[in-house]
Amino acid sequence: MFSLLLAFPLFMPPSSWEVAQTKKPSSYVLVSFVSKDGNTFRPSMNLSTEEVDVSLKEYVKAVKEINVKEPNTSWRDLGTIDMKAGQGRLAEISSKTPHGEVKTLQAFFINKKTAYILTAASLKKEMPALQELILTAFRSFSFEDSLSGALKSEKQQSRMKEMFSGLGSFSSESDRSLERQKKWDRLQRDIPTEFPEMGGYWHFLALKEGLSKINAQ
Repeated sequence: MFSLLLAFPLFMPPSSWEVAQTKKPSSYVLVSFVSKDGNTFRPSMNLSTEEVDVSLKEYVKAVKEINVKEPNTSWRDLGTIDMKAGQGRLAEISSKTPHGEVKTLQAFFINKKTAYILTAASLKKEMPALQELILTAFRSFSFEDSLSGALKSEKQQSRMKEMFSGLGSFSSESDRSLERQKKWDRLQRDIPTEFPEMGGYWHFLALKEGLSKINAQ
């Protein structure tokens, strides 16, 4: 009922990380998160997609060939990773930047001619403390038929339906702008409060869907 796609990818980013607001978002990146900690280089994670017509093994090989050509960069295949969606592939990239040496972990999964890439990066010295947090997020990757379908109980699904049911209706034309803002403010407050266990990406998708309903008329 609330689906953005017939089957959309879902993962659980670290609970304390926040959605990144990028000035020039890539068309390949579905969502980005950044840690609230860090100064010049904040740890980050994003989910991107790419249309492909190759196997997972062939895709990872192609990614490796691109990365090893980059100066001051090394690439390492870390083997398989078990995700909720199935078995993916994990890789590690080390690169030297003006901020210092950066370590990047990537998890790859292919479904129906689309490659899904989860990428997390931090300064090398910070990665040991973040690695298990990142891998937990990678392992949570799954596909859901709808936003409400991802909820674990009928009570939660009913609550979401109730929250979304009146978003597109307004009491008067003159106060519509004010009503829109009030509904949006309430939704931003209620989604994380009502469904805290669903994680930042689900919250992001639910708010995006809700905003589209608020602005539909």
